[in-house]
Amino acid sequence: MSLRVVHNGSHYTSAIADRVDEIAAALDVFWLLQAAVTIFVMQAGFALIETGSVRMQGARDIMMKNLLDASIGLLLWWCVGAPISGAHGNGFIGADFTTDIESDGKKMAQWLVGYMYAASSVTIVSGAVAERAKHSGYIMLVSVNAGLLYPVASHWLWAPNGWLSIHNPDAIFGGAMDFAGSGVVHLHGGVLALVACLLVGPRMGRFDERTREPVEMRSQSSSFIMLGTFFLWVGWLGFNMGSTPGLSTRAAAATAAKVGMRTMLAGSAGCVAVTGIELCRSRSLSLPNTCFGILSGLVAITAPCAVVSGWAAVLIGAVGGSLYYLISDLVLRRLKADDVVDAFAIHGVNGAWGLLAVGLFADGSSSPTAIGVLYGGDGQLLLAALLAIAAITLWAGIGGGLCLVLARRLGVLRVSEDESRFGLDVLAAARPARGRPARARWAARRRADHVSSSAAVDLGGTDSSVHASQEYRVRQGVIAEWSASRSSSATRAARAAEV
Repeated sequence: MSLRVVHNGSHYTSAIADRVDEIAAALDVFWLLQAAVTIFVMQAGFALIETGSVRMQGARDIMMKNLLDASIGLLLWWCVGAPISGAHGNGFIGADFTTDIESDGKKMAQWLVGYMYAASSVTIVSGAVAERAKHSGYIMLVSVNAGLLYPVASHWLWAPNGWLSIHNPDAIFGGAMDFAGSGVVHLHGGVLALVACLLVGPRMGRFDERTREPVEMRSQSSSFIMLGTFFLWVGWLGFNMGSTPGLSTRAAAATAAKVGMRTMLAGSAGCVAVTGIELCRSRSLSLPNTCFGILSGLVAITAPCAVVSGWAAVLIGAVGGSLYYLISDLVLRRLKADDVVDAFAIHGVNGAWGLLAVGLFADGSSSPTAIGVLYGGDGQLLLAALLAIAAITLWAGIGGGLCLVLARRLGVLRVSEDESRFGLDVLAAARPARGRPARARWAARRRADHVSSSAAVDLGGTDSSVHASQEYRVRQGVIAEWSASRSSSATRAARAAEV
């Protein structure tokens, strides 16, 4: 819009005001778009952490699941997820199927950010059941979660008419405050991950058959886990700050800056807490545990990041890291749940802690309606948080459990015994493909790696070179054993047919 200086100053003032409004609206849209891009980086972080946490023979399978849940989740969010989570409908479920969002740039940007939150919640489950869940069963769970379970939970706490939304004047106990998704995203995904672990069962060999004590299964790459943690930490800044609906006012900008500061403090406190506990208990440090302590602090601060002070953010993050360290061991030893990436301890437990932290530490500085009991609140916010925790836990647990039970009845939940024993990637490489068999191509490639590794060992190579050579021999033996078992089965079947 061009501006003209005229003798009547009112025309000039009006043109300036219109231009300022346009810039402010464009700034709000840009803020949401860059937040969406930053949050999407978390998908790479999840993929790296999960790939680093599994054994080498399950790496390709878990990466495929990450691609599937991001793509399938997007299509389902577009079809049914976003309308169900929308403002129309009743307090339980939305019905926003008639709104035309493509006529408004800000609505499209909000839709994109909403999908990023949904994708983060959906992908939490993939790492928990790594190395033993079938693709078909996993796709069933992703479809139900992205198309129904997550959108309904999102509607409850974030829609203006949700029965637990703090924006709804008729909400029970005044509604629960979940600024960026400790409950909606992380508690929901963590509970679903635990249910999936229990119903799918542990990896073969995870527990001693006689004593039922856990058997260590070494992850393939701590470096991947560390790198994935940094990707998630960067994405978390977009995740939390992006919950600020715009950046066109001074108050909104101040809130975004406050949220970013609290997010960094809590993540660092979670890291230090786990480090301190490990040094006191064993005088040694575990890189994966330290990384998961950071993530636990980030999950815990996601709900209260806009309404707590700096010291409270540090305390919330430290408690989050400590809870992770305690609960991850209990889940493994008491529940016998083989949660490969500790999804429940990180996301489920600390998602609940984040909601409770709002009811305890909210200081009322950013929202007059959000005052915790430690700052003189009447306890309504804490009661609403407890109700939200119970509701999300039951909804995700029962809904996800029914879907998984159906998948088990259909025989599409867990991989076969051979696949569990030898590894999903190894058997996939052993199966024939068009043209030259995939097994031969894989064996030739590994043979070349073996020659390089052997040369490196002869020349005084590193431990990684020795490991590569050993890995080659192990995989060759696995494929030979599997091929022999398949051949003997085929021979027996042929003889039986002749008789």
